[in-house]
Amino acid sequence: MSDKLEVLKYYLYYKYRRRFNSREQLERWQSRRLSAHLDYVAEHSPVYRGKKRLEEFPVIDKTFMTEQFNELNTVGIDRDQAMEFAVTAERERNFTPKMKGTTVGLSSGTSGRRGIFLVSDSEKSRWAGYILAKFLPGSILETYSIAFFMRADSNLYEAVSSKNIRFHFFDIYKDMEEHTKRLEEIRPRILAGQPSLLMMLARAMERGSCTSGRRW
Repeated sequence: MSDKLEVLKYYLYYKYRRRFNSREQLERWQSRRLSAHLDYVAEHSPVYRGKKRLEEFPVIDKTFMTEQFNELNTVGIDRDQAMEFAVTAERERNFTPKMKGTTVGLSSGTSGRRGIFLVSDSEKSRWAGYILAKFLPGSILETYSIAFFMRADSNLYEAVSSKNIRFHFFDIYKDMEEHTKRLEEIRPRILAGQPSLLMMLARAMERGSCTSGRRW
């Protein structure tokens, strides 16, 4: 199945997914999904290997995840190598390459310590389908131009882009005047970014120095 069809499958699932008629029905569904997930991580993650019941799994926090990164992840990626890979991508502003077929990125580090995230192609398609199902104001068949302001781009967003849905990455490290000019050219239907940045754009609109926002 192509990436686009995979994304559409998850879009339809999250947009029109089943509703449960009772608490018991929901809990049975949750139990099956949890059992399947525990079986997978017990087989593929050294930290969980050999464990059978949820009560046997360790309670983890961010410190544990950072220290046990190599044993915790299920794809055999080394933390130091992943960190170097992600830092290089940010320094060169090239977010296309993958590591062992896996998307690698850095968290924003708002808690004081930057973390690493790993995303498989399957998880990328599921994420994209969920975002489209919950984020788009109308049908997926409509045309959308979406501008998003972030610290780093990611090939995650390639899974969402299509002929009628276009994502435009705006690097927050670049000059705001350059951004406003580009916004005027793109005239996006949807704008996403940090609240402080959106407030700056709103004030620019009030001053008349950025007019494309009338369509956001």
